[in-house]
Amino acid sequence: MADGPLLELRPAMSTDLPDIARIFSATVLLGAPLVIRGAAMTRYRALCLDWYATAADDGGGIVALEDGVVRGYLLHCLDQDAFMRWQRGAAVRWVSGEILAALCGRRTFSELRFLGLRLLDGLRSLRTVSEPPYPAHAHFNLDPEVRGRSTGHRLAAAMDELVAARGLDGWFGEMNLPEGFPTDALERAGAVLGHRQRNATLSALTGMTVWRTTVMRPLAERTDAFLVRAEVTEAKDGAKDGAKDGVRDGVTQEHPEPARIPEVVG
Repeated sequence: MADGPLLELRPAMSTDLPDIARIFSATVLLGAPLVIRGAAMTRYRALCLDWYATAADDGGGIVALEDGVVRGYLLHCLDQDAFMRWQRGAAVRWVSGEILAALCGRRTFSELRFLGLRLLDGLRSLRTVSEPPYPAHAHFNLDPEVRGRSTGHRLAAAMDELVAARGLDGWFGEMNLPEGFPTDALERAGAVLGHRQRNATLSALTGMTVWRTTVMRPLAERTDAFLVRAEVTEAKDGAKDGAKDGVRDGVTQEHPEPARIPEVVG
């Protein structure tokens, strides 16, 4: 563990946005800055961060401070469907705006290369990524100098509280992990590794094979939502087994529609 005191955690405020943007820009490339600058970086950062600042009760953040200075953040989403609707529109606006800027000669070769790589990753995700495992997710990051002080664990615990308060049975995040990265510590902390996909952008820019990995945080023991989901799954499995029996007997049996998981409204 790195030396230093525990960082103070508090809810993010609008005045923290410049610091969150600074940390994102400086660390997005596996702890290093990206090759894009100026307007290109501003627009990409907006694509990645703006929803959390504008989503009212379904989004927001927690910041980690050292001597009153923001050194890390967790941005949270408690309505994955709303986030994905926003993201689809924002992605179209980002791509079209970057193509227009490129046609007008306002993008460097490095920025054009970045755009191409991100488009490649996006197209691959459309073909291979399954449904989100939970209706809540988090995005967090720390300045490299303050990592290793249990801040990540404390931010995850704070996210647990937010998700449990909504009655949801878990949340997830996406981590970019270099090939061979040890995941024992994540799993000991209660994380479950899910889908992974090669991150073409980071792999090309770092010279390493980097995997975009879904990391899930189940909260089955913390909420009733897990039990509701389990009952629905059991009912569906029972319906399938009954249908198979009906086919074998030459009779199609009707089964009631399983109860839908109730939506949690904030």
